[in-house]
Amino acid sequence: MTAAHESSETHLCAAQFALPSSPAVDFGVGALQRVPEHLSALGVSRAFLVTDRGLRSTGIVDQLLEALADHDLVIDTFDDVPANPTTDIAENAAARLRECGAGALIALGGGSSMDTAKGVALLATNPADRAGDVVTNPGLPLIAVPTTSGTGAETNGFGVLEDRVSQHKVYCGHDSVTPRVAVLDPALTVGLPVRPRRPPEIPSPEHARNPAVRGSPHNGRARRQSGSPRPEGRKRAVLPETPIPHATPWTSFLRSRARSTTAGRIWWMSPMTA
Repeated sequence: MTAAHESSETHLCAAQFALPSSPAVDFGVGALQRVPEHLSALGVSRAFLVTDRGLRSTGIVDQLLEALADHDLVIDTFDDVPANPTTDIAENAAARLRECGAGALIALGGGSSMDTAKGVALLATNPADRAGDVVTNPGLPLIAVPTTSGTGAETNGFGVLEDRVSQHKVYCGHDSVTPRVAVLDPALTVGLPVRPRRPPEIPSPEHARNPAVRGSPHNGRARRQSGSPRPEGRKRAVLPETPIPHATPWTSFLRSRARSTTAGRIWWMSPMTA
């Protein structure tokens, strides 16, 4: 092996460890192959995989499916998660999960897949609950397998989805859908461009900025009421600036967003965008 070739090799951490926390952490090269063991520990024989088509094209999804098949586990795959997942995506995935009867979920990918899977896990057991409703039943158990670093979505039971009707970001989540296990396999990040591999910047400023550039109805309404013109250089909203239909399931919680707590609720409006 030449010195030049040796210097270009990727050196991965050889450590293997597990942390008895919530979620439990299974770290190490090859940890992806241990996902079937974690599913078996949950006592389920059928699971629902939430991922995206871009990741499927890399072959990582097939690696996981092969490992699961070797353990005689039945897997139903939903790979329609977009970069900015919506409440409609979560609804559609939950409907498919209820049809197949899976007893647990696997979220494979970045923060988008994790956030979608959390919403699906809740809707699977609470099909009639929406904004402002107290969670009637715990969500289905979830195993998180991140393929990027830095989002932290695998460590908690909450995520962010986009409600395209109200043009708002909504939080979704519940403690019951905190991943039971976070499977961290460094090999899954090999080959990614440098930027996705770097721990991302704190995402809160971006979430706060989105409504301004995507056209929150409140922004347009404030301009009309004040008579101020659209800021020079500001592009017109991608989504139409329509009034918020309070009666829809996803936006009914707007009227009560001033409540002091949102604990135990599935969906609620983000105070950063309301």
